[in-house]
Amino acid sequence: MQREAIRLNNGYGISSSYKHMANIYSFQKNYGKGLELHKKALEYAISKKETNSLSSIYQNIGATYSNYPEQEPKLDSALIYFQKALDTALGGTQKLAIYVRMANVELDAGHTDAAWPYLQKTAFLRKEYPLYGATSDAYFLALSNYYRKKGELDKAILLSDSIASQIPQASQKRFVYESLGDYKKAYEWYN
Repeated sequence: MQREAIRLNNGYGISSSYKHMANIYSFQKNYGKGLELHKKALEYAISKKETNSLSSIYQNIGATYSNYPEQEPKLDSALIYFQKALDTALGGTQKLAIYVRMANVELDAGHTDAAWPYLQKTAFLRKEYPLYGATSDAYFLALSNYYRKKGELDKAILLSDSIASQIPQASQKRFVYESLGDYKKAYEWYN
């Protein structure tokens, strides 16, 4: 893809090729190489003034930092790049996904209260922009996690029912039932 994009002198294709290679490395949990390639995509997009792709590149860098176990301080780096993604977002739908990611980063770091403003912003934007697919699942998973960590387990179970994908839904229910001390149901959902 990259060779063809270079041959055609297609800036969007060149930038996209870096993003796709970075995603492949990230899926293989080689976050260092993934981060390096995402940053190359960013440099290229900025140098060629490919502003339409900046938000998604910033999101990818933030997501890589949030998954990168050796990177410190990963929380701060992830949130910085997610903020840049918000600043360059092309619309409300894109902002929804970013706020959900920011909430998840805070929840993963154990900062339950810090996640709440991002969940509120998502809820506000949902009134105008619909949630779709993976963003919808990530939002309801984040809400369920938030309430699970706050000890409001009935709300957590109810919200986990809104997760459309079966595996994340079952996994979340397992964690909620485990938090309730109902290990039999947790085991059933785990299976």
